[in-house]
Amino acid sequence: MKQFLDDDFVLNNETARHLYHEHAKSLPIIDYHCHLDPGVIARDHRFDNLGELLLAEDHYKWRAMRANGIDEKYVTGDASFKEKFLKWAETVPYTMRNPLYHWTHLELQRTFGVDKLLKPETAEEIYDLCTEKLRSPEFSARGLMKRFNVETVCTFGGFRCRRQELHRSHRGPSQTSRLLCLGRLQTFRPRIRRVFCRGLH
Repeated sequence: MKQFLDDDFVLNNETARHLYHEHAKSLPIIDYHCHLDPGVIARDHRFDNLGELLLAEDHYKWRAMRANGIDEKYVTGDASFKEKFLKWAETVPYTMRNPLYHWTHLELQRTFGVDKLLKPETAEEIYDLCTEKLRSPEFSARGLMKRFNVETVCTFGGFRCRRQELHRSHRGPSQTSRLLCLGRLQTFRPRIRRVFCRGLH
């Protein structure tokens, strides 16, 4: 039986495997539509826990939790992020055949090296393991972008940061990376103007 989320995930023929592994895999990510908060990137935010990273802004997960009958307290309410994550773990098995099932396990595997399926029985262990890893500097917002070779982000996310914060140049001690935000430019959704951010490494 083929392993779930192996190196050839969704690559169902030799042409697909060749195009991905020999060409696309090493290319930078240019994301023309996402919902990242540009302030999180500008501040190089450090995430306190796995619940914050996966659930604070993901409205697709929120919808699935609501459809599964989860109380709003555990979706966008005042429950702790750990409580929210445990409720998300209750929901994940019911997302089978929905992209959320694959996205969630790709997030855990490719970011944290977690190969276990997320479900109530594994939720505490996965939460603790990933939260511990988030304490490392390479798991900051821009650290994650650099790790996944993200070159450009066009976001429809919220604008809770000041304009001057977005336009500030960001350099670490090694002067190896910075974030350049080029103002309010359209992405591929008509009539909506949002921030266009380019990470330079």
